Amino acid sequence: MVEFFSRFLCHSQGKWAGEPFILDPWYLENFIMPLFGWVRADGLRRYRQTYIELPKKQGKSAVASGVGLYGLVGDGEAGSHCYSFGADKDQARVVHAEAISMVEWSPELDAVLDVNKTTGEIRYPATKSHYKCSSSSQRGKHGIK
Repeated sequence: MVEFFSRFLCHSQGKWAGEPFILDPWYLENFIMPLFGWVRADGLRRYRQTYIELPKKQGKSAVASGVGLYGLVGDGEAGSHCYSFGADKDQARVVHAEAISMVEWSPELDAVLDVNKTTGEIRYPATKSHYKCSSSSQRGKHGIK
């Protein structure tokens, strides 16, 4: 995961736009290493879910975008379904738009991923995987919205 961020992802906004995405030590120690570094004897990750709460402007969206892209291409899982969820569609799009920008900034990812500009879906044809955004604002629907 650490190599994926620094090798394939760049910041897409602000003063670090275009610079390699080097994870902050806090994110590494409290988020990335516990979630992606611990693997059970059967090869599955120790944790399947996490909850992190941070104030504004701490890089949550950028890190979440990178994690989503790693789930899309880094795990090597065929048919992977990755999602950016939010309370409403606009909130869900914040993380997803960042992921699209990261793909566009990365020649390696841009070469293997297809971004549908209309739907915002990111597809990885090599493994028939996708990354979409969704929200909880669609009333009356069940399952993935």
